[in-house]
Amino acid sequence: MPSILEMLDIPYVGSDPECLAVCLDKHLTKKLLKMEGIPTPEWRLIANQQEKNENVWKGFPFPALSNLLFEGSSKGIHANSLVDSATQAAATVSEMLETYRQPVLVEQFIDGDEVYGRHAGKFPGESIGMMKIMPRKQSNRFVYTVEVKRDWKNLVDYECPARLKEATTKKIAEYSRKTFEMLGCRDFSRIDFRVSADAYHICWR
Repeated sequence: MPSILEMLDIPYVGSDPECLAVCLDKHLTKKLLKMEGIPTPEWRLIANQQEKNENVWKGFPFPALSNLLFEGSSKGIHANSLVDSATQAAATVSEMLETYRQPVLVEQFIDGDEVYGRHAGKFPGESIGMMKIMPRKQSNRFVYTVEVKRDWKNLVDYECPARLKEATTKKIAEYSRKTFEMLGCRDFSRIDFRVSADAYHICWR
């Protein structure tokens, strides 16, 4: 849509087409984040059925979450997307490759709170607060699946602003700013974090 608006010389708000194209590619975005020293969970990219059977899981930290490479809004993320072994990962990835016909990103699962960092303004922008996703049924393996999002009224509560430790709030704001700048975002952004007991990881959903 931004490409069409620019072609028609119609003003709009939000990031430009180049930025959005980069952010849509989770693998590329995670590589850029890692290069800048911004924490993101370990991952493997599986592009086809042959790759999932190779020795790609050696040393990989399970549990892990299987995620489509080019989608958002939790598309493709279901209860069986959380896997505990290479065998489970291979089976889930195989099904996703067949169903969605695009590469699958298998990402280390971070046990902790799901927090959205929000950033806005002109470069470099500023943090405008955070929101925490709180499952009504407490679980240390909560996954914000597409089913949860569809039934959010019954399954989750949204804590906004998120009640976090001051050090955690500062660190999320710092990583949000760095990510906003590094990716060339404009006007506003939302960056997903999983906050474990001792670390902050940017995850893509």
